[in-house]
Amino acid sequence: EVAQREHVLACVIGHEGLVLATAGEPSNAETLAALSQVWLTAATKGAEQAKLGPFTQMVVIGAAFKVALFQTGDMTVAILAPTGADLAQSLAGP
Repeated sequence: EVAQREHVLACVIGHEGLVLATAGEPSNAETLAALSQVWLTAATKGAEQAKLGPFTQMVVIGAAFKVALFQTGDMTVAILAPTGADLAQSLAGP
């Protein structure tokens, strides 16, 4: 359902490094799956070392696209969207 939202180009859902579901354009989803694992590892270790508490979310923003990476329960969700997209609004819709 998330991949059907406005501005969402790809979405990946994983658990402990295992990709459970992908949606969106296949090459975007494959790239997103690989990057999300690297970023999740770095964010988790960085949050622990900096004593921020457990990792919950991050956004990586480039000139053309951004990736929102967050955890919900024991699942990790990564979403690829254009940089100017308002993902909060896109995801809050019906």
